Amino acid sequence: MATKTSSSLSLFSSPLTIDQLIDVLDLLKRCGFPQTKWYELGLKLGLHKDTVDILEAVFSGDVSRCLTECLSKWLCRADNVDSKGGATFDSLSDALKSMNENAAADKLDQESKIALNKAVVRPVTSSIVNHLPTANTPVSASAHQSMFDEIRGNFIILIDELVPLISQSKASVDEMKSFLQRLYPELSAELSDADSIEAVINIAVKKCRINNISIIKTIVKRFKINRAKHLISEYEKEVKTVSGSLKDFLSQNQLEHFLICETIQFTLGWEPEEHSLDDIRNLLEEAFKELNKRIIVRSIHRGNSIIIICYGPHHLLAALLLEAQDNLTVLMKEFSLIRLTVGHYTVYDKRIRYKVMNNECLAEEIKLADGEEQELRTLLDYKEGSIFEQDKLLNIIKRRKEYIERTLQIP
Repeated sequence: MATKTSSSLSLFSSPLTIDQLIDVLDLLKRCGFPQTKWYELGLKLGLHKDTVDILEAVFSGDVSRCLTECLSKWLCRADNVDSKGGATFDSLSDALKSMNENAAADKLDQESKIALNKAVVRPVTSSIVNHLPTANTPVSASAHQSMFDEIRGNFIILIDELVPLISQSKASVDEMKSFLQRLYPELSAELSDADSIEAVINIAVKKCRINNISIIKTIVKRFKINRAKHLISEYEKEVKTVSGSLKDFLSQNQLEHFLICETIQFTLGWEPEEHSLDDIRNLLEEAFKELNKRIIVRSIHRGNSIIIICYGPHHLLAALLLEAQDNLTVLMKEFSLIRLTVGHYTVYDKRIRYKVMNNECLAEEIKLADGEEQELRTLLDYKEGSIFEQDKLLNIIKRRKEYIERTLQIP
């Protein structure tokens, strides 16, 4: 049970990573998201149209695989994902809402609330933390980026070669505009402003995908531009070849966890019922400031104290340590910090600190005691000297008294 809750909690943390791909897929399935809408979801999440087109070309007809690869790209923060809020639960929820998939978005939010509430108050039978995933050697994006660039380049070349051929045909601008307006009424507004064949083609290209140039083929067929047919045929062969190579590459090189992690552990003197996940978010913000966005809450455990297990990027280890040290006073006073470790480093341990402070106090007391002892010895020596002098004087007086008494006894 602890593992399940921990996994659920990390899923709703920020940011998500590629090792949570299966969790995200399962979550969307539970929320009733239709896989057939994977293309639109990819665009809403910040993927380039060309990227989504390539996935569609490579895995044509396999919507499940398309959705999987689309989410994989998103979790790896490809293209403009960061500008859409990054790979986070919130950005996924926002994307669903912008697609009017409100039922799925509502279920997503509901699962989030349930998981977060359980995470803070649930009893834990063991404080053993699950081992964090270790990073395998990741597949570099540059290893297959050339394939994407090749397909994209071939598409642009095709359009550049087709525009002059279409312009040289007998088709007029008005005829082509009228034809396309009937074919795609939604383009009417844009087409009305087009004043050249090139402008019309540029608008038509918006309806193309790298693996689907049906609108161009239809124009070529309608206006009998025979010289263009060979170019289109060659392009489709190239796309098929590159798509096959890319599919083989992706099948043989599954993306692994790309982030080497360091474990971060907080031990707090909290009562679970008195705190919520917002308090944990505030804790991370105070501890690591701007770097808190790179920290993922892994699990929360309750025993004699609250233990929060997180992980963060290894390359930020030094920065995380410095931030935590700078903010120790606030963490101790406002968050009842008992212990904090970052990686293998102990930033703070109340028990050790108390022991050190206690030892320092004892050492100071010993020094004071030594000083007092020396003063007492000095005083005692003085008093002993004084007593000796007094005894000596007393003896003199006593002998003088005895002499006087003997003198008085003589007739």
